[in-house]
Amino acid sequence: MQDDSKKTAEVSVDMEFRASQQLQLINEQESYIQSRADTMQNIESTIVELGSIFQQLAHMVKEQEETVQRIDAHVGDSQLNVDMAHSEIFMYFQSV
Repeated sequence: MQDDSKKTAEVSVDMEFRASQQLQLINEQESYIQSRADTMQNIESTIVELGSIFQQLAHMVKEQEETVQRIDAHVGDSQLNVDMAHSEIFMYFQSV
């Protein structure tokens, strides 16, 4: 009978040890899952912030569009004036 009670006690201790290990594993998994969830929330907030920055940048570029178009038109006008001046100088040298 003593052998039966020893085996029962060993099985009981073994079962308690395994249950303890499983609880510890579950706690570690929950901690890992919570850590992943926190990381995902940080990534999401960073993406939202980047989206806002890109929207602001797009707005700034749109505001500069007219200025860039005017500069481009002025450069074209300047090129035309330089070409005309070059032709006038060339005609003057031919006449001299």
